[in-house]
Amino acid sequence: EALRDGLRGAHELDALGALVASIEGVVRWMLLDDLSGVTIETFVTNYREPLAEIRRTLPDLLPAAERRRYQKVARRLAKDGFPEALADEVAALTYLPSAMAIVEVAERTQVASDEVGRRFFAVGERLRLGYLRDTLREMPAADEWENIAAHGLVMDLRQTQRGITEGWLRGRQSTPRLTLEAFLEQTPNVIHRYDATLQRILEEEALGLASAGVVVRLLGRFAEERS
Repeated sequence: EALRDGLRGAHELDALGALVASIEGVVRWMLLDDLSGVTIETFVTNYREPLAEIRRTLPDLLPAAERRRYQKVARRLAKDGFPEALADEVAALTYLPSAMAIVEVAERTQVASDEVGRRFFAVGERLRLGYLRDTLREMPAADEWENIAAHGLVMDLRQTQRGITEGWLRGRQSTPRLTLEAFLEQTPNVIHRYDATLQRILEEEALGLASAGVVVRLLGRFAEERS
């Protein structure tokens, strides 16, 4: 609001759009985790500071490619007239729904949130989950039901990323040097089918609701076999 006179209308709308998308993602996560019955005061107490800490340290948590993407958005916002600190805040909004999962895994495993964050985003990069979510969100929907289905798959992918991250962290409690690849290879038939299926989808440019449902089910199989 304070910067309104110094910003072009389109740039202000871009920032508001990022804020709305972030809030929608957080609300969907709350519904997915059945947090709708939690009081506002309890929710704020449990999540505000952990989420703020993740946003402050976000560049250190992201893998190299994702960090470059985040920094590119922040630089564009700064060029559009946003002060540097606010540009970083707006660029970080897209990661806020994912940060909800990081807070929860940190609490359940008693592992520091910065380590959980690094491993959470590493899982996303290895499995191309960010690409899948972004593509599903941007996919034109023929009707309301397709829109609901796409957002449901987005949330399924976030939930799976949370589960795989938590499983990897618990595996590292008994095997401290356990790498992500070694953890995934504990269920080789599933992870190899996932990799092959995703590669085929990418080569054929065939990502849609049906093909996304296939990869979501494969990742669900992985989570089931590791539980």
